[in-house]
Amino acid sequence: MKNIAVPLVAALLLVLQACEPAPPRTSPPPSSSSPMQSENIAAVIADIESMGNRLSSGEIAAARTLPHNINVLTRAINSGSSDTQGMVMLRYYRGVARQMLSGLNRALGLPADRQMAEAALTDFEFVANAKDPESAELAKNALYLAGQGAAGELGDHARSMRYFQRCSDMKHAGCQGVIAGAKITGTAGLARDIPGAVRLHQEAFATGLDYGCSGSFAAYSLARLTQFAGVKAEDRSSLEWMRRAVRLADQMKVRASGIDHCAGNFMTVYEYLIRLEAGERDNALLEPLDSQETQGGYAAVVVDMLGYIRNGTGESAYRKSVADLRDADARCQFAFIGLWKAAISKQTATARAYRDMLQQNSDEPSCGENLVFAGKYLR
Repeated sequence: MKNIAVPLVAALLLVLQACEPAPPRTSPPPSSSSPMQSENIAAVIADIESMGNRLSSGEIAAARTLPHNINVLTRAINSGSSDTQGMVMLRYYRGVARQMLSGLNRALGLPADRQMAEAALTDFEFVANAKDPESAELAKNALYLAGQGAAGELGDHARSMRYFQRCSDMKHAGCQGVIAGAKITGTAGLARDIPGAVRLHQEAFATGLDYGCSGSFAAYSLARLTQFAGVKAEDRSSLEWMRRAVRLADQMKVRASGIDHCAGNFMTVYEYLIRLEAGERDNALLEPLDSQETQGGYAAVVVDMLGYIRNGTGESAYRKSVADLRDADARCQFAFIGLWKAAISKQTATARAYRDMLQQNSDEPSCGENLVFAGKYLR
C-alpha cells in the first residue's frame, strides 16, 4: 500500500511503505455469465488500481468504496463462473483491496485488522501458487504485497522474508531490494554479503520504472553503498548513483501526476551532503525542501534539519526533533543525516549521540543498515 500522506522519507522507508503501482493487467476482466457483472468487476478493478494515488494525495474518503469492492469480488469468486486466469485476477485484486483496508487502519493510528490482513495473505498465496504463465507477473506482485502485509500488518518478519525471498528469486525488483538490505546487515537469517547486495540492487535498477520506485531506490542504495562502504558498482561514484536515483524518482513523479512517491526531494539531501563531504556546498539543492508541500508530515524536523545541515546551527533542536518522532524508521533516517553531518563537521561526540539513537532501534531494518554505514566514521 502506498503512503497515505506520502511522508518525505517515503523513499527510505522499509518496503512496507514503498510505492508499487498496480501491475499491468495480463488479461481482460474475468469473464462472467452476466455482462453487467463483468462491467461491475472492471469498474471495481479500475477503482482499486487508482486508489493508491488518491489515498496518497490525501483523498481518504476514497477508501469508502473498499468494502463494496471486496464484496463484489467475493461474489464473483464464489459464483465459480470465471476460468483459472480470471480467478487469479479476482483473488489478486481482492487481496489488494483487503490489504489497503487493513493498512489504512494502521496509517490512521487504529489497531491493525489482523483478520483482514490474514485474508489478504490467503488471496496473495493463491495467486502466487498459480501455475499458468500468464499469471507470472501477478504472482510476483502478490508475493511482494504479501511480504509487506506479513511484516507491516501482522509483525511476522520471518514470514515476510520468506515471501520476499520467493519473489526476489523471481526477479521482482522491490523484493530484490528487501533481500539486498538484509544482506547488508546480515539479518533475517541471511549472511552479510555486500557483493551479493550490490548485484541485487544492480538488477533492480536495471528494471527502471517497471516496478514503481524500486529502480530509484536501488540506485539510492548503490549510492549509499558507494559512499559509506567503499563499493564501486559499475565503477560509478556515489554522486552518479544518487543522480540516477533522483532522475528515476522525477520520472515517477511525472507518471504519478506530481506526487513524489519515490521521495526524490529527500534524495537531494544526500546529494547535498555527498558534495559537502567533498568540500562543495550547493545550497540550491535544498531549496525545494523549503516548501511545506515537499515536507510531508515531517515539517518540523525538516525545518530543523535544513538549519543544521546548511548552517551548522540548531543541532540540539534538530536532535530533539528527531528524538520526538514517533515513527522508528523515520527516526533512523533523520538520525543518520545528523550523524553524517556531524562527522563531516568533525563533531565526534555529536555523531556518537546520533549513533546511540540508531542503536536504540537496531531492530528496524533502516537503523541496522545505517549502523553499518556509520562504521565509516565511528568505531
